This record gives sequence, C-alpha cells and structure tokens, in this order.
Amino acid sequence: MTPVEMTESAAKAFQARVHGVKVAAVVCTLEGHRIKILTPENFRDTYAVPTDSTRLKTGVNRLVLKVTFQRGSGTKAKTHRLAFQRCPRALRAPRFTG
Repeated sequence: MTPVEMTESAAKAFQARVHGVKVAAVVCTLEGHRIKILTPENFRDTYAVPTDSTRLKTGVNRLVLKVTFQRGSGTKAKTHRLAFQRCPRALRAPRFTG
C-alpha cells in the first residue's frame, strides 16, 4: 500500500492514487463530505480519485482515503490523509489606459 502525498500547491486538477491488493473498497472524503466510493470491479490494484482543486476554497483542503480490505486477507482498514493547499490566483497590476 503506497501512501498519498502532495508537495506542491494544487493549482489544477490532480489525481490522488492508492495502490493495494485485495482491496474491498476505498471511501474518499473531501473536507468531511464523502465524494466517492471506489470498488475493485473497474480497477487493477490502483485506485485514483480525480480532484479538481479549482472548485475548492483557497487555502488548505483535506482529502481522506479509507481503504478496507477483503475479509480473507487479514489486513485491518487503513486511512490515508492528504492535505493540499490551493493557492490564490496571482494578482496583476492594473494597466495604465491613458
């Protein structure tokens, strides 16, 4: 299981990815609201959550991925937390119009 990490300011859309074997479901929560539940039917051991940061508030946002595994695997559920920052648009100086 690889952790989710983000090191830069998120100015565009990005994907948070989790890789795991024998995963039952991945529950994705953004700012306390469940946004998506990923199940293994359509994925091959890699689960990606597309996140459009342009629609989020400026400042720090939090994404939580809770990974649950199949019963026979004997692995406890794991929680991965990702905090990313949405930077404001760069300010432009007003142009002189004469």
